[in-house]
Amino acid sequence: MTQSKRGLSPRSLEFAVTVTLSLSISAQAFADGSAVDKVYHSYVDALESEIEMRSLFQDSDAANSNFKQLHQLSFGKSLGQSLFGEFYLVGEESATGNFDLEAFQFELKWQLTEQGEYGADWGLLFEYEQEFSEDIHEFTTGLLIEKEFGRWSNTANLPLIQEWGSDSKDEFETTVALQARHRYSRAIEPALEFYAG
Repeated sequence: MTQSKRGLSPRSLEFAVTVTLSLSISAQAFADGSAVDKVYHSYVDALESEIEMRSLFQDSDAANSNFKQLHQLSFGKSLGQSLFGEFYLVGEESATGNFDLEAFQFELKWQLTEQGEYGADWGLLFEYEQEFSEDIHEFTTGLLIEKEFGRWSNTANLPLIQEWGSDSKDEFETTVALQARHRYSRAIEPALEFYAG
């Protein structure tokens, strides 16, 4: 493609718009206090191992003192061709500066179909979390769906969460996480994400 005399090429313009929308949607989700997590893809790489560090910073509201920093450190490894297991340690830092190890969790992702085998690629996610200082347990079962459209990869996570324990209400929750990712190049893949619960 050629670059026009007035500015950006159509491909560069598409990239700029995608990045701008991604940043504005992330800022809105973060500003209203929504719990933003990660989008899981339905694929497993047979030789994959990973170490991951994720942090969530929740700003305090003028009316509430709810400043919080959550940190998750995980170690994961593929368990054959279609399973991926991961272990997390979850820590929290409060507004007073105290840092406590809050919980641990185990995760298992199961790739149900081969990439491109059907109209969409399917997987399941199983997750167990337990608090250290309180009797709170959580078990999640989630459906992972991924569909390719040209240079776009669209992903949906549809989990059902059960929470129980003497320090918690026994309840079921549902959430949804959606992602539209554009494969602009090998190094740059901007995405739009939506979370609700």
